[in-house]
Amino acid sequence: PFEEASTVLRPEVFFHPLRAEFDPSIADLSVLKEFAPGDCLVKFRMRQTKHLQKSLSLIGTATGHHSKRPELGTNIARVAVRRDFPEPGCFAFCNVPCDASRMMLVEDSGLVKARTGYVKPAEDPGKSWVIEIHRLQRVPSWVTALLPDTHRFKTEWVSAYKKSNLCAAVQQGTARYHYTVVGLRKCQRGPPLLPGVSGDGAEGVVFADAQIPYWVHSDKEGFSLCSYLRRFLGALREPVEVFDSLDGRYLVPYQACVHTAVWERVWPTFEAAFKEQRAAYRRLNGGSGAPTLVIGTEPRFLPNAGWPSATHGAESWDWLGAQVHGTFLDFRKPRAPRSRCGSAPELPPDGEDGEEAG
Repeated sequence: PFEEASTVLRPEVFFHPLRAEFDPSIADLSVLKEFAPGDCLVKFRMRQTKHLQKSLSLIGTATGHHSKRPELGTNIARVAVRRDFPEPGCFAFCNVPCDASRMMLVEDSGLVKARTGYVKPAEDPGKSWVIEIHRLQRVPSWVTALLPDTHRFKTEWVSAYKKSNLCAAVQQGTARYHYTVVGLRKCQRGPPLLPGVSGDGAEGVVFADAQIPYWVHSDKEGFSLCSYLRRFLGALREPVEVFDSLDGRYLVPYQACVHTAVWERVWPTFEAAFKEQRAAYRRLNGGSGAPTLVIGTEPRFLPNAGWPSATHGAESWDWLGAQVHGTFLDFRKPRAPRSRCGSAPELPPDGEDGEEAG
């Protein structure tokens, strides 16, 4: 099914250590760094299998490199996915090798080649189309016809996955790929307040007997729930990674994304403090309403906002030596990081999007 296929292709799942238990081609693997949900730097080491050996022999003979036995050492790659690409309802993926010595993205590194593709639903609800593109330089077409049956290999792989501990972990929600989307609503009198420090000159309100005794306005211009939650949780000494994108697309500013397990851990502390914030908000701004959070809401995305990994400063494709031009990766010409401007509304107006802005 489409949902299951797109889940397996997420780097958090496809490069989970449990995959080595059932995949004969993998010795070990792990996620080194998570840039955002669906965008990771991964590490893996391959095993020499009959399928791999036949492929290497054919390609090596055709290119004149059959005498060189490639090293099956540790490989590093950046793997990202994007939902609704290249068209709505599809799920695209991209796997680009990384030169570990220079920490630069490259077209190929030993056995690992840059590849991309996407998944789309098939007519049969229980099946999906998986389209992959591999670049094989200087390999004649007659060689590709003799390569091992990739379809059969992947069919066997899927069958083994369904019986694996990894599949069970995904279904049980323990594979650390589950995310909770948090939404903000009821901001008629401005964005929610932040914990502050009395005497710093910012206008605020004092609650002498509260867990957090002083509250101040957060910036309305350029407000994002992602930044707000980071600052709020940091003030509670609960530093948590909060994301403003999901599966290669920017969330609207009044939504943010957090690991479900992490959110469940910090929620009791955060909930108590946010209730105090709501009381302080009413006292400071007047009226009976105050901002509330919707937990587990459906994600909403900014239209035509580009790839988050293309604009996230140091945590971008630029950081690893590649640039994003439209829908293409360019490995050749460096370019200064771009900044976002004017691409996002400030806050959800009351009444928009039903539950989200209700």
